[in-house]
Amino acid sequence: MKRFTLGICCILVLCAGCSDDSTGSNNNDNNNAPLCGNGEVDGAEQCDGMNLNDQTCDGLDFTAGTLTCTAACVLDTTQCGPPVTCGDGDIDDPEQCDGAELGGATCLSLDFAGGPLFCGTDCRFDTSQCIPATVCGDGNVDTAEEDCDGDNLNGATCESRGYDSGTLACTTSCDFDTTDCVIPENCGNSQVDTTEGEQCDGTLLNGATCESQNYDGGTLGCTTACQFDFSDCHDCGDAVLNGTEECDGLDLGSATCQSDTVVGRRRLLQPLFGYLQWNSVRGCCSLRGSPPQRSLDGDGD
Repeated sequence: MKRFTLGICCILVLCAGCSDDSTGSNNNDNNNAPLCGNGEVDGAEQCDGMNLNDQTCDGLDFTAGTLTCTAACVLDTTQCGPPVTCGDGDIDDPEQCDGAELGGATCLSLDFAGGPLFCGTDCRFDTSQCIPATVCGDGNVDTAEEDCDGDNLNGATCESRGYDSGTLACTTSCDFDTTDCVIPENCGNSQVDTTEGEQCDGTLLNGATCESQNYDGGTLGCTTACQFDFSDCHDCGDAVLNGTEECDGLDLGSATCQSDTVVGRRRLLQPLFGYLQWNSVRGCCSLRGSPPQRSLDGDGD
């Protein structure tokens, strides 16, 4: 019995010792954990508040300016001047770009929907001409690509969509959901009952096309409410590159001022730092830039 009691005591002592060591180890870990915002540059922090760890714009290869620290304890060089090597045509650290050299970056690679990317005089990307990406789910009807967004139906109802009644909703892909809309009685009988307000019925479009509905092109469809579906029609000026368009708004496709572009009947070599944009003079949605350096073919008439 004495041996049994002694054994139990030894086990309890050992367990108590383990518990104390574990607690002590945790306390040490907590005490040594980096704390962004305590004014000390701890662990992987680059800075902390006003403590820049003796770094300056000059020390980071930028020209004069003001170096600051973000709330995440990372150095912020946005108020520093251009890098000292900016302008030599080569992308040197910490440059993002240099002149015409973008390092393969595009508006798309920077999470925009498209458009031309440029390099600023500070050798940072100039995204001012990039087209913002449509964000389905943010509650805003951002572009023509979205019918709705969440509870935002952009003023639409079942009735405005040609249905008799019901509750219009929005899908997770920001398209109208007409599941709970009531289809007009005669819709679907393969006859275009214009006296009932039908514009079409199934594949019967009553001779209408996208062009006859004042669009530039595309394929006209018919909704389940027997109303025209313009979702596959397109217009120059809708900021989306469609059909034979060379560009639309800020969407220039893959064209840049460094690429050869066809304008009218001439192939023009665009200037290196020209600016391509929508051309309302030569024709809707064709490319133009600064005056061409030379004509590669044709007489330009």
